[in-house]
Amino acid sequence: MSKRMKYVGVREDGRKVQSEIDAENIKDAKKLLKRQGIRVVRITEPSSLDMDLGDVFVQAGLVKPFGQAELMRFTRQLSILINAGVPI
Repeated sequence: MSKRMKYVGVREDGRKVQSEIDAENIKDAKKLLKRQGIRVVRITEPSSLDMDLGDVFVQAGLVKPFGQAELMRFTRQLSILINAGVPI
């Protein structure tokens, strides 16, 4: 399972770079950044507060992801409730 890790690094031309990268672990992230010509200064794995709970539940197999049709149905029904004055 790939994780989005935050990193701070320095490019070959000396410019500081701060961004995110998808990798399985810190070691793999460092390898990927080295291939891009970035020397890693700091890299951190996402904490549980940084993770999207929806993605966690889907990856764990607890829920199925929903598609565009379900999202459209939900927003249409929510719109009807709001226009009817139902407190949300």
